[in-house]
Amino acid sequence: HFMSLTVTRTTWKGLKSTLQNLKSSSEIIISDPENVIIGSSMPAKNTLGHLIRYNMKKGVMVDFYNNDFSKSIYKDDGHGCLFDECENLLGMGKLPPMIENGTKMFNDCYNITHINCDSFSNIKIADHMFFDNSFTSIDTKNFGNVESAEDMFFGCDKLKKIDTHPFTKVKNASGMFSCTHLSNIDTSAFGKVENGTDMFNCCHNLKDLDARPFTSLKIGDSMFAMNDSLTKIDTSTLVNLESGKFMFQDCKNLSHIDTSAFKKLKYGEGMFSGCHLLSLIDSKSFANLEDSRQMFMSTRLKTIDTKPFEKVTNSEFMFAGCKYLEKIDTKPFKNTKNIFRMFAEVPSMYNINKKDFKSVDFNTYGGEWRDMNRGPNETHHYSVA
Repeated sequence: HFMSLTVTRTTWKGLKSTLQNLKSSSEIIISDPENVIIGSSMPAKNTLGHLIRYNMKKGVMVDFYNNDFSKSIYKDDGHGCLFDECENLLGMGKLPPMIENGTKMFNDCYNITHINCDSFSNIKIADHMFFDNSFTSIDTKNFGNVESAEDMFFGCDKLKKIDTHPFTKVKNASGMFSCTHLSNIDTSAFGKVENGTDMFNCCHNLKDLDARPFTSLKIGDSMFAMNDSLTKIDTSTLVNLESGKFMFQDCKNLSHIDTSAFKKLKYGEGMFSGCHLLSLIDSKSFANLEDSRQMFMSTRLKTIDTKPFEKVTNSEFMFAGCKYLEKIDTKPFKNTKNIFRMFAEVPSMYNINKKDFKSVDFNTYGGEWRDMNRGPNETHHYSVA
């Protein structure tokens, strides 16, 4: 499936001149790979990545896939970035097996389609490793020691399937699969993930997802945000979740979310905002919730038990746009300090007892009573009991 290219043979010493003089895309074979230096592609580095990044004509592509660099000279400066921003790179061969830091290894290599991953068994940090790459598939069997995978496959929009079984040691999965076209994914390996921020953000083709393996998850900010095809998700085991900011934001086709496990949740800003089909939420588990800004904004909630919200201190835009919400009890909001547009565009809440909000300073931004429930034309009236 690789592009058919003219083969150009050279030595490590002659590579720079070869790259500078290439007039058309070519497969490069280096006859003395043991002399090749593998290291950061940053300026002032005499490395393979540096030569590719700074000595190529725009639009001329090079493919190094059929080279074995496993015994090349590896210089680790702590930054990774081995082929960072090598936009002319189509393929890369086997690299030295002692590499542990894969940070930005192929970051912004927009045109790369094939990579030999046989030597990656020691990689622990894979942050931004394949950011915005163009491959349709990748061999993951040697990623069993990866612990941090932040934005590892972010923006790989041609990636439609991936074997996730090796990722059993991953703790930081922030943005790991964000903006990919995955239509399904096996989550069984993710039992150690603690940070899932943006992990599946903007995965528009995911229709259902089993979140049960994420028993260690503490941070789930925007984890499933804008997954507009998602219709089913099992969250019943997320017992360690503390932060769920914008976790399900704009999941427009999600009609049910099991919240029973969210007993440790403190930060729920925007958690369900834009979930237009969500009409019922069991709030019993929200007893430790402190920040509820925009939490239920623009949902179809009709009613909600507010008794668990006694620890909430910020409720800005909390129910804004919930046009179907029936009148709810505001007495539990005795500790909230910010009520700015808390019930904006909620007709049933135009008459509110101001005395329920005992911690609000009505002379500050967050306590501007006149803005608590205004609609879009800012002319709604209210009365204070």
